[in-house]
Amino acid sequence: MGCLDTYPASIVLKLQVALSAAVTLAACAILTFRLTFRDQKLFDYRGGRAQPQPILSMFILGTTFNMLRMLHAIFLLTETAQSKVVRSVLFDLSFQFGFATFAAYLIGLAAAVFNSNTVVTGNWKLTQSQITKIGFVFIVLPVLTNNPISVLIGIYADADNVYLADLFTRLLYSLWGFYCICLSSCILYAGFGLIRLLDSHIRTVVDGRRHDVFKTGRIKVRMIMTASCLCLLCFIILVLVYMIWKPLTFSSVVYNICVAVVWNFAGPVATFFIEVTFLLDPKMLKAPTFSASGSSSFGQKTEESTVDTTQRGSFINAQLQGTRFSQHGHELKIYNAGRNSMASDAKYLMMQQC
Repeated sequence: MGCLDTYPASIVLKLQVALSAAVTLAACAILTFRLTFRDQKLFDYRGGRAQPQPILSMFILGTTFNMLRMLHAIFLLTETAQSKVVRSVLFDLSFQFGFATFAAYLIGLAAAVFNSNTVVTGNWKLTQSQITKIGFVFIVLPVLTNNPISVLIGIYADADNVYLADLFTRLLYSLWGFYCICLSSCILYAGFGLIRLLDSHIRTVVDGRRHDVFKTGRIKVRMIMTASCLCLLCFIILVLVYMIWKPLTFSSVVYNICVAVVWNFAGPVATFFIEVTFLLDPKMLKAPTFSASGSSSFGQKTEESTVDTTQRGSFINAQLQGTRFSQHGHELKIYNAGRNSMASDAKYLMMQQC
């Protein structure tokens, strides 16, 4: 970044190493707790084929991102890797894992919304296969397009070809900016859809354990969605800063350090806030649990005791008649007659969020 030999830059890198190490250890602890003590699985075998569980995949990808960022900072501090090709590839590779972290969360959001029995996105529906394919594109496409460019940047930098190195750097940052805009837009769309879905259940379930779980889930979705989009927004802004004010970035030490702080801390800070969401309510880690056959720990009696008789009667009546009702300005189309609609939504939502 042009200031790696300065004392303030070394402080930034050392702090980044410390913060990345801390959030990596925390993520490993949460992941181990979920796999060992909560008996959660990395792969979901519903539908006859194995699919990665989005939330756990998010932890693994985020942990890898922070480890690579920490390794890159250590290389810069110790001057271990002198090759600019190695530094360029390692720098870009770490952000590919960070980008894939948010893409994995998008898969979880979209699956929870579009596989729900309550429609909050109009008549537009995506199958699980389509959702997986969209997430797969977000994960793989940056690898295919950006890795070759980062290699070329390192090659031209080693050859002291400043013009071509800068040209391919601008191309690389333009691609990253485009990908970040697309991913953040999709996260916002799916996130607000899931929040509307949770709101519809909160209005139906007036009290009880399930009501508390839905409220906690809504808070978690808002926090993770906000942290993800703010992190992506920071990278978009930094890309624009580099493209527009590159001379100022390299000529001013203060300006350079400010950019370095945002660039190096946006990812670990977002990781920290995402980890905090899973510690807000320990009860959410315990329930609901679901067996392989799909049965929920929420029994029929619990559901009936938590739903007001009048509300439940009107809710079932609306389903049987196939009508539409509007509540708090959100029109919800109720279909798939039967009393298990809300329980099915709860099951899938909690598998994605708890």
